Amino acid sequence: MAVGLRRQALELAQCSEEQRRQALLAMADALEEQRSEILAANQADMEAAAAEELAPALVARLKLNDHKLSGAIEGVRQVAALADPLGLRQLHRALDEGLVLERITVPVTNGIIRFVPATVASATSASVAPLVARDPDVPYGFRFATPGLHWATPPLHQTRLSGVDDAWSPPSQADRRHYASLPPGEHVFEVRSIAGETDRDFPIASLPVMVAAPWWRRPATVAALGIALAATAATIAREVTRRRSRRVIEALEWQRAMDRERARIARDIHDSLGAGLTRMAMMSDLARKGAMPQTNLPDRLDAIYRNARSLARSVDEIVWAVNPRNDTVAQFTSYVVQDVEEFVHAGDLSLRLDVPDGPSDERPLSTHVRHHVCLAIREALQNVLRHAKATHIDFSIRVDESSMNVAIRDDGVGFATDLPPAAEQDGLANMRHRLGAVGGSVAIASAPRSGTTVTFHVPVDFRRNGAGATPLEAIHDS
Repeated sequence: MAVGLRRQALELAQCSEEQRRQALLAMADALEEQRSEILAANQADMEAAAAEELAPALVARLKLNDHKLSGAIEGVRQVAALADPLGLRQLHRALDEGLVLERITVPVTNGIIRFVPATVASATSASVAPLVARDPDVPYGFRFATPGLHWATPPLHQTRLSGVDDAWSPPSQADRRHYASLPPGEHVFEVRSIAGETDRDFPIASLPVMVAAPWWRRPATVAALGIALAATAATIAREVTRRRSRRVIEALEWQRAMDRERARIARDIHDSLGAGLTRMAMMSDLARKGAMPQTNLPDRLDAIYRNARSLARSVDEIVWAVNPRNDTVAQFTSYVVQDVEEFVHAGDLSLRLDVPDGPSDERPLSTHVRHHVCLAIREALQNVLRHAKATHIDFSIRVDESSMNVAIRDDGVGFATDLPPAAEQDGLANMRHRLGAVGGSVAIASAPRSGTTVTFHVPVDFRRNGAGATPLEAIHDS
């Protein structure tokens, strides 16, 4: 619209004085005739401006009412009534950038100074784009300006930043735009000057903006972190696999030990129970047929009774040994103390016990270890009853972090311990054999008429699986 008005002003300046007067009067009449239409159109423009949230300064300048329109019409009529509506030119001076300044006189004023419309139109045309640069005072700030002479009306600008605010901002006379922060990436800041009749006439200036991502979001950092996580996961997986393999090997070893234990139990049943039952059957058959002399019958019946008790004890020992609920230090101690008390009672001896109190020690003790240590203790007690001629026994059990120590001391006749291994009795050899089967050792301290002390040392790994849980079950649970 501004360009069109300038063009009409130039055409009017080329006409004669009469033509100018007639044109001005026709303009005033047209404005008067179209008063209501002009005011209605201006009201519609104001509503559209409010809907688009235009700058208040711009809306105030564009608002038109009946008083303003009447003043404009009266001013046109007064100018038309002058001798020379455009006045007389008194000064004509060329300035920089192609502008021409001239002074004219108007009968109703003391004169005015103006720029020649043709030169102003070329200097402030809509083709001039704003200038934009980064604001050095703000990290994410921009400054901009539109070249030209704006002494009458300062230019209006709109801005936008790709990726942040893609829509144009409301028109404003501000010459800078600041952002508190920007997302990482490539952006383009754009500013345009509102000059011209349509959006196509608004010149746009742009400035690329690169915002670097923080170090933890950069591709190299993400890749390094991914490699580190993958390496950590691989290390953990390898460690888990290695531990699982070790536990599988331990489970297989445990299974082999269980197989050996089952084979031993089968041999014990065959050797002790089988032979004992055969002997009882033969003696019972002789008594039933009357082939046994009556004088020997009580002795034979007593032998059958003792044999039956021995077999019952063997069965009890086998059942106790294979029951996994007894694979703890507390259960072992309880069973051994009961066994010792029965032996001492049978030999009419006094007893002093020194063992852990209560069933609180639930550390695991394998069936293999329990069986051999229990039989070794029984062998030592039988030696006391048969050979020591003792009246008192001291029995103690000590369990620490990695071993178990059992001591049996009597006040019997004792014996010399400096005999060669070949001269040892079968009982001593059996004890050494059983302790050696579990990796333990036997220490014997004795002298004639000074009693005997037998000490069993058994190394035990309490870090193995708990009582009642086999290694294979532990692997499946994990």
